[in-house]
Amino acid sequence: MTARRVVLTGIGVLSSIGNGVTEFTRGLREGRCGAGPITRFDRTGFRRQLAHEVHDFHPAAWVRHTPAEQLGRATQFSVAAARMAVTDAGLDPADLRGGPGLVTVGTTDGEADALDRLVEAQAAGTAPADLDPVGARRLPAHRLALAVVRELRLPRAVPSVLGTACAAGNYA
Repeated sequence: MTARRVVLTGIGVLSSIGNGVTEFTRGLREGRCGAGPITRFDRTGFRRQLAHEVHDFHPAAWVRHTPAEQLGRATQFSVAAARMAVTDAGLDPADLRGGPGLVTVGTTDGEADALDRLVEAQAAGTAPADLDPVGARRLPAHRLALAVVRELRLPRAVPSVLGTACAAGNYA
């Protein structure tokens, strides 16, 4: 068996210590801690009150071909990280359109935010037929990779999602 090399050509990062390669690297070197009070949902009744949330994220800077409000936050992150990686590699998305490709995204469960809202509504007595259809359409985890394919306009790319929780990014 011959050894095979993997070449990392571009990086896209959204994290609690910095967005983009430069800011993220600076955060690592400074030993920055991104933990802070949870702001994305009501934390009343939770024992833990801290999280590592992504701040200063503006989807309009990254999502160009789909109305950003149609995408959940995790999907917006997927698109943004992919665009950052393409830019970091010094490529133009148009250069990627000619050949076949594979877009693989690792996730725990896709749009957890949408799932939480739907479960909360159903627990409060909302009938399934009356649940938010936009939120319901966001649930399938494959939409994270599909949004990247659509946003970068990669007609020959196959979207793939690995839903393996904490190890998902490594597997992807």
